[in-house]
Amino acid sequence: MLKDFREFLDYLEEKGKLLRVKKEVDVRFEIAAGIRKASDIDGPALLFENIKGFPGWKVVGGVYATQKHLALALGLPVEADDPTILNRHLEWDEKRIAPKIVATGPVKEVIIKGEDVDLTKLPIPVYSELDAGPYLTAGVEIAKHLDTGVQNVSIHRRLVLDKNRTSILARPEGPQHLGKMLIILAISRYCCFKFHLSWLNFKASFQLLSRESS
Repeated sequence: MLKDFREFLDYLEEKGKLLRVKKEVDVRFEIAAGIRKASDIDGPALLFENIKGFPGWKVVGGVYATQKHLALALGLPVEADDPTILNRHLEWDEKRIAPKIVATGPVKEVIIKGEDVDLTKLPIPVYSELDAGPYLTAGVEIAKHLDTGVQNVSIHRRLVLDKNRTSILARPEGPQHLGKMLIILAISRYCCFKFHLSWLNFKASFQLLSRESS
């Protein structure tokens, strides 16, 4: 069992399914073009080690872009067919491990807070000439409805707006649960606000009538 993402990358390289790109590449179009091409020819995954304008950073893409990579991630032979991959996924889905809360971990080795947060320092690619800017293409959104406690996990593209703001598309119509949660929350908050204003107006009117009666 692979214990983390870096170990999986090493495993892909061992199997000849990861290529290190040492030539300088630009986050604007060039990284996306390489990933697109690699995906079209059924791999390999690409590890870009020389990013223009971002010294010391690396970017990896196309990691799960092919069926062969998915098979390896699930501990199967690279030639595994669709039914075998699906059955392994369903088998592992029935063996979920309950989360364990710990005090710290590798994910907290680098912590940036407040005004020090700057997304523009990350080598986030621009994928298409029609894109509005750099996108986090597989941002995982974990949301909890404030009123019901219902939780939702979804994947959305996140457009980087500036150093500490991003935006997502979460429509209330269609299959997007996050959009439905947001619109329901907005409506409930609006209704509560309207009710609060109505109650204040009623209370003020009642007090005025009381004074006039006395």
